[in-house]
Amino acid sequence: WFIDASGRTALLARTFDLSKIEYGRRKVCIWTHFDCEMENALDIEGTRLYIDNSVDYLRWVWEIPISATNISVGYVTSADHFREQRKDGQSVRQIFSEALVKHRRFTPLIAEQPDFQISTCSYRPYVMPRAGGPNWLMVGEAAVLPDPLSAHGVTSALRHAQIATNFIQKGLKTGSFTRQ
Repeated sequence: WFIDASGRTALLARTFDLSKIEYGRRKVCIWTHFDCEMENALDIEGTRLYIDNSVDYLRWVWEIPISATNISVGYVTSADHFREQRKDGQSVRQIFSEALVKHRRFTPLIAEQPDFQISTCSYRPYVMPRAGGPNWLMVGEAAVLPDPLSAHGVTSALRHAQIATNFIQKGLKTGSFTRQ
């Protein structure tokens, strides 16, 4: 029996030449980590989203506390918008910094840590119409990549773990995974 939790690599989907159904626009994500002291104890308790809905397609900045002294900060925009900015001569760092300084919270962090490292990726949400067979099962991002803004990431991970557990338990009794 094989369980594919390989993420966007989707090892079994490649092996079996399975196609996925993509939806929504292609997006670009730029992120970094900043060292900072939390202003108060509540700052470490959750993710903050800074939404820009004044444009034709939603853009957002996230701030996720990693520890009491470190945060993950990212920016998501449509690939079309990102491409336009790059054609206009803006660097990835300029695009990212411009998005962040719209929110006062990040201006001092950029100034204090001007050499912050940047990571990027592009993605488009998708779902695999077939995520299992008689002796195999795909879970997590191997099976579906929800849009992060929908906040389905953790919910999907927990749901996939429960579904996979149920399939495995039934499979141990019957000798194979069900068509379900």
